[in-house]
Amino acid sequence: MTAIAIPLDSDGRSRWDWVWLGGLAAAGLIWVLTGLQFSVLTSESFEVDLDCPNADNTPGGADGQGGCFPYAGNTGPTGSLTTYSGPCTITVDDTVINSKIVNCNPLNIEADNVTLSNCQLNGQLHEEESDGHTGFQFIDCVLDATPVPDTYLDDYGFDFEDGGYVILRSEIYGARTGVNCFEGGTIQDSYIHGNEVDPTDFPAPYHSGGIRVEHDCHIEHNTITCDFGPPTPGEGGCSGSTTGYPDFGIMIRNSYINNLYPANQHNPFLGRYGDEGGSEPFASDPDNATHTAVINNVFGKGVTGFGGTFGGTTAFRVGGEGNSWSGNKWDDGTTVDPNE
Repeated sequence: MTAIAIPLDSDGRSRWDWVWLGGLAAAGLIWVLTGLQFSVLTSESFEVDLDCPNADNTPGGADGQGGCFPYAGNTGPTGSLTTYSGPCTITVDDTVINSKIVNCNPLNIEADNVTLSNCQLNGQLHEEESDGHTGFQFIDCVLDATPVPDTYLDDYGFDFEDGGYVILRSEIYGARTGVNCFEGGTIQDSYIHGNEVDPTDFPAPYHSGGIRVEHDCHIEHNTITCDFGPPTPGEGGCSGSTTGYPDFGIMIRNSYINNLYPANQHNPFLGRYGDEGGSEPFASDPDNATHTAVINNVFGKGVTGFGGTFGGTTAFRVGGEGNSWSGNKWDDGTTVDPNE
C-alpha cells in the first residue's frame, strides 16, 4: 500500500495529510482475522502537482515546485466563522482565538504565545517593541488593516514589533506597508498585497511596501507585492515589495526563499533590503547587509521588462560576508542577476 501527500483543499491550499489508497477498512479486517502485523505508515510518499487556477508564476499559479504560489484562494480561513466577543487587548498568555471574525482596530497583543488561527481580523494587529512579548502565531487568517472604506493606515498592518512570530498561510492587505519584520519573524505561504496610501498625503511622502525587514527575518514561499499607484502628489507610493533601510540598526541574517514578486509598473524596485555605503545611519557598518540569502525567487518582468523602474533588485551587497544569491529567475525563466 502506498501513501501519497495531497492537499486537503481543492483550491491548492498548502495543507497536507496522509490519504491511503485502497480499501483500508477491508484490509484492517483481514489483518485482524489473519493475525498478521503490519506497519500502518510507510516511508514512501510523493508530491502531487496541483491544478493551480492561474497562469504560472503569478498569484495562484504554479510555482515550479509542485505547488501554487499564494493568493486569496489558498490563504486565509475556511469554514464558518463566528464573531469574537473578547477584549481587543490580549493580556493573558497562551490565548487562542480560533475561527472568529475579530472586529478590533487595533488588536493589541500584550501577552506571550498568543495564537490567532482560521480568522478574519478587521483592523491592525499591534504589539509594542518595549513589551518584549514572544511566540505570536497568525495562521490561516486574513488581516484587513482598513476595513472602513476611504480610511488609511499610515503604518504596518501586521505590526508585531518584538519579532519571533510566525505568519502562515495568511492574507494581509489594506495598510501602507503589510508587515513589519524589524526584530525577526517567519512569514511563509502567505499573500501580502493591497497597499493603500492616502491620495491626499501631500506634501508628506508616505512610502509603501509589502514587508519591511531589519534582521532575522525568514521569508519563504510567499506572494509579496507593493501594488499602490500611481504616486500621490507628495510622491507617496511604493518603495518595493520587500524593503529594508539601515535607519535604526543593521540589516543582517535575513532570508528570502522561493517567493513570488509580481511586477507592477508603479514599483520603483523589488526586493530591496539595504544600501552599501548609503546615507542611512547604519549603512556603512561593516556588518550591514550581510548573512543574507536570496534563493529561488521569481520576479515579474512587467511592462518595463525588468520588474520596476530600478529593476528586480536594488542594493544587494555582492560579496558581503555570508551572503548568497542563487536560482533567482524572471517569470519567463531567465536568470535574475543581483542588482539587475
